[in-house]
Amino acid sequence: MKILHQINTFTLTITLVLYLTVFLGMYAQIILGPLQLIIALIISFKYYKRLIPKLKKGILTYWTLAIVSLIIAYFSWTYYQANDFIIVTVFVIPMLIACYFTYLTFKITQYLNTLKS
Repeated sequence: MKILHQINTFTLTITLVLYLTVFLGMYAQIILGPLQLIIALIISFKYYKRLIPKLKKGILTYWTLAIVSLIIAYFSWTYYQANDFIIVTVFVIPMLIACYFTYLTFKITQYLNTLKS
């Protein structure tokens, strides 16, 4: 789990740094999103049963936010012409969810490390 958190933190950090150039950050986010979904799948299938209810709720919250965000991003990208709305729904909101997921992987890693001690 520690490696998953490190990969997640590394890709989030690179994405945020690349956002200094805006467009490179947007491209990096295209990699970050699917990577985080893969990490969330691994956590859901491999670690979920070992987690305390608070962390289980965190994973379920992440999945809910991610699915709703994907649906909203799809519809805003497909049907709206307002650039500000598209930027918020396709880039800003998913980045906020990505930050939440990085925090969540940190908490899960901490918890699982206490079980090993």
